[in-house]
Amino acid sequence: MRDRIVSELAKNNTVLTPEAMEYLEELEEPSKVIEELTEKEDKLPFPVCKETISCFVDDVLKDVEEKSPGSNRKDRDPREAIEVLKDISGNSTCTGGIDDFSKYFESRFKTLRSIIRERREGKKARPINRIARRAGEASTICMVRDIHSTSNGNKVLTLEDKSGEIRGFISSDSEAYTKNILEDEVILAKGEMWENNGDFEDTFAIEEIKRPDVPKLNDKAKPDFSG
Repeated sequence: MRDRIVSELAKNNTVLTPEAMEYLEELEEPSKVIEELTEKEDKLPFPVCKETISCFVDDVLKDVEEKSPGSNRKDRDPREAIEVLKDISGNSTCTGGIDDFSKYFESRFKTLRSIIRERREGKKARPINRIARRAGEASTICMVRDIHSTSNGNKVLTLEDKSGEIRGFISSDSEAYTKNILEDEVILAKGEMWENNGDFEDTFAIEEIKRPDVPKLNDKAKPDFSG
């Protein structure tokens, strides 16, 4: 359940506190709330806390009550439509602390990494600390921590995973250059590890970039979180 929720939210770069994630996870139909979140992502706080999620739940309940055919508002409690299976303490505060961010990004990275590994190209990916050991062709699943352009129009990235970090280089004439790469994005980077000649730090020349196949929420295909 959590992996699927994280996948949908990550597609829209929506960050939840651990308390908000737990609250959403315990709803009987979180997909309805996720739809509301993705529609209003540009107006959400960062990160989204439990109290914000609770407001979205109230909106969804109201919408369900108004649209349900044959419903009797006097006799029917709209909260029957979305049932909270477990109550959280209610003492949660939306602090957005370092621990909240760390837990979220770690969970998000693991989920998206597992999605990438299901692809044929992802099965050969190795951690950063392993590809940095020797020159030659390599691929790694990593998070983009930083991006900047050089005076020659090339791109330099800082890539990281739990094993370490490495300098990534994208030439302006490579296929990877055409990708609109974002900071904090999880990607599969394929290319060549340059031999360290003592003048430069270890550099990974990226030639190809693949993203996780995360489905978008839309009106035609609604994800099922009931299982």
